[in-house]
Amino acid sequence: MNQITLAEALNIRHILSKRIRELIEELEENSSVEVEKGQPLPTLARNMTQIESDLAKVRADFRKLDYLMQKANIENTITIENMELSITEAIEFAKQLRAEVQSAKEFASKKERIQPMYGTDSIIVEKLYFNPEDYRQKALKLERKATRLSGLIDAKNFSINIPFDGSDYF
Repeated sequence: MNQITLAEALNIRHILSKRIRELIEELEENSSVEVEKGQPLPTLARNMTQIESDLAKVRADFRKLDYLMQKANIENTITIENMELSITEAIEFAKQLRAEVQSAKEFASKKERIQPMYGTDSIIVEKLYFNPEDYRQKALKLERKATRLSGLIDAKNFSINIPFDGSDYF
C-alpha cells in the first residue's frame, strides 16, 4: 500500500471534506428538474446512483484517513521543555498557548484610566492590579513557545508516514 506523510494527510483530508460537500451538492442538483408537461426528462451526465456510489467511496476514504491520522497523532510524540506529549496533546497545548498569548496581550494593553463622574466633582480612577509590561513580556515568551511547538508539530507531521493511497485525490 502507498504511504503518505501526516502532513500530506492533512491536505488530503481537506480535499476529501470538500469533495463530500461537492458530491452532496451534485446529488441535490441532480435530484429533480423542471420540465414542461409532456416533455421528456433531460439526460444527466451522472445519475443519482453513480453520485451516491462516489459519495460512499469518498466518505469511506475520509473515515479511514481520519482514523489513521488520529492513531498517528496519539502514537507519536513531541518533546518540548522536558515534556513528552502526543501530537494530539501538543496540538491542544499549542491552541492553549495561543489563547494565553491573546489574553496576556489584552492585559498588556490595559492602562489606568481617570474618569470624571458626570454631574459631580468626583473622579473615578481605574487602577490596575498588575504591571502591563509584565504581561507584554509574558505574551512574547508564550508566543515564542507556541511558535516553537507549532514548528515541532509541523516537522513531526512531515516525518510520520501512514498507510493510505491518496493518489485519487492528491
